[in-house]
Amino acid sequence: MNAMPTDTGSILLIPPPGQSVIVERGCAILSRELWEHHGVRTRRDGATDRVIELRVERGIGKEGYRIGRREGGGVRIAGDDERGLLYGIGKFLRTSRLDTNGHLSGARLGAATPKKDIRGMYLATHFHNFFHDAPLDNVTRYVEDLALWGVNAFMVWYDMHHFAGFDDPAAVAHRHRLKAILNTASQLGLDTGLVVVANEGYGNSPACLRADPGGMRGSAIKSDICPMKEGGREYIMEGFAREFDWFAPVHPTFLAIWPYDSGGCGCAQCRPWGSRGFLRIAGPVAKLARERLPGVQIILSTWFFDRAEWNAFQQEPADGPAWFDFLLTEQFTNAPDDIADQAPPVFGKCAVGFPEISMWDMAPWGGFGANPFPQRLATLWRGRAPFLAGGFPYSEGIFEDINKVVQTQLYWDPDVLPEEILKEYIGYEYAPAVESEVLTVIGLLEQNHHREKIGPGAGEAFRLMQAAESRLGPRTRGSWRWRILYLRSLIDREILAHEGKLRGGTLQAAFDELTRIYHADRALEGWLRPPHVE
Repeated sequence: MNAMPTDTGSILLIPPPGQSVIVERGCAILSRELWEHHGVRTRRDGATDRVIELRVERGIGKEGYRIGRREGGGVRIAGDDERGLLYGIGKFLRTSRLDTNGHLSGARLGAATPKKDIRGMYLATHFHNFFHDAPLDNVTRYVEDLALWGVNAFMVWYDMHHFAGFDDPAAVAHRHRLKAILNTASQLGLDTGLVVVANEGYGNSPACLRADPGGMRGSAIKSDICPMKEGGREYIMEGFAREFDWFAPVHPTFLAIWPYDSGGCGCAQCRPWGSRGFLRIAGPVAKLARERLPGVQIILSTWFFDRAEWNAFQQEPADGPAWFDFLLTEQFTNAPDDIADQAPPVFGKCAVGFPEISMWDMAPWGGFGANPFPQRLATLWRGRAPFLAGGFPYSEGIFEDINKVVQTQLYWDPDVLPEEILKEYIGYEYAPAVESEVLTVIGLLEQNHHREKIGPGAGEAFRLMQAAESRLGPRTRGSWRWRILYLRSLIDREILAHEGKLRGGTLQAAFDELTRIYHADRALEGWLRPPHVE
């Protein structure tokens, strides 16, 4: 249990006149964060020189904000729109400090507007990971946290293979969970979206309709359907029709249609799946979505396409398929022939990315604690920024919180240095006093990312974390963000001491704590649940 903040008095909060429900939600988040981080309470009336005034003022730039001094004292945060105001609140919170007189000072003044239009986040809601099993309040709170960093769209996947049909009580409960997550984003004025695998089926799908797994790549789920078998297409379309109707009240902005990982079929009529069977079913799915989800924008994914499929896909007529709006091109790897290295747009479509922030070279994913690799993300982004309109980082939990923040801020400003992002993160989530040590630790953890290549820097990282922790308050020391970083440094030190082996009670205790933090008791063994010692 985190310690309660020390009460440092109150501050006058002046909301915009005639504020909307969205702005009121932003005000509530601001009040909560001021209390939790600074022990400052907000009130709506009374005379004081401690004032935060909020306004929505056009002319700053789409989704932009301006932070300045307020005439008569205090600070003024203006957004070009409601999203801009939310992002301005986030910037103010991260850069303000409580001085010895109890005043918030040091906020970074000035205006900023995002460079990339799509700064999304894909929350993989399956396999009993954090998004699947953690208390719903924890998940919706996390959506709010990420929104403060500039995220403007959230997508989730209703993974059918977990359930025995649409009316399975577990499926109904899960749909309500997903709707709550998306509604949280909507209440903040953000975009929402659904991901579908083009040929997915429920766990009880008829065996006679199932796809040939020889044409699958990545995760191969046996309940997926061959659209070319008699009754296969009808099964797929009926499942999506019910799903789309159920989620229609959320008014999703995006629908992303996926080819592989999971998905695919290797039968003679479908292969090669990416440029044949996939496109034959993805088009009708997109048409159905436009009918059932008015205004939805279609994202066609090329995830795990090989070079031959990509080349065949490009042989479409010059105007290209008219049934999708965006092309998702970023791939899992950064190999020399990566499709993402071939600058889109293809068919004149806007391209978005899908950066891998969770699984790269570490399994179980997050099983060793935080997995920051900011320099890798920045290097990959430098090559892709010129032709991507942003993207949806692929998240399997909270262990890549630092990676989410780094990638989101790179979407906001492609030229920002990762060190600057990290300093802001450390100062807000931990404390300004530990900025130097933790910045060094994150660099050492990235160097030791590969489990088989942990070097002497692991010992130094843990020593620095111990030194930093001694200067933190009890609330920060007990926060999950601090614990997953601290445990990662501890685990690396222990693995180094045991010459790469997972041994000893210290390691097991660390893995057990991570399991509790992630709510991963039922998570997929070997991939999402922290390991056991040998």
